[in-house]
Amino acid sequence: MSYRIVNVSKFTSIQFWDKLASSIDALMIRCAYRGSSTGELTIDSKFKEHINNSVLYDIPFGIYIYSQAIDEEEVIEEAHFVHNLIKSYKLDLPVFIQSSFSTAEAKGRADNLDPIIRTNILKTFCNEMKVLG
Repeated sequence: MSYRIVNVSKFTSIQFWDKLASSIDALMIRCAYRGSSTGELTIDSKFKEHINNSVLYDIPFGIYIYSQAIDEEEVIEEAHFVHNLIKSYKLDLPVFIQSSFSTAEAKGRADNLDPIIRTNILKTFCNEMKVLG
């Protein structure tokens, strides 16, 4: 069985939510990201629009954050940031974390993490989200 899940962020403009709702199974909405060079946590500028329209058009959704965390302290900060953004919503899918190489020309702050360290950081996020409920 395959599912049609669309990933949306500030880079996604949706004009016809009714048509989208009838053609997909769910949305994966980016709620925030950590800057690749600055490390600053930022709310995705279309997060509220995407989540409110998902609710309005009865589109199941989950949430994700794009992480450039370089240690467990930063990823715990990300978990709390995400939790505060979504605590008033009922999610249909889990909260996810995206950890990948930066798309910026300059290297991202987490690009050179050892795979074991990156894995531990991601596990810490998941464990913290479980604690936060």
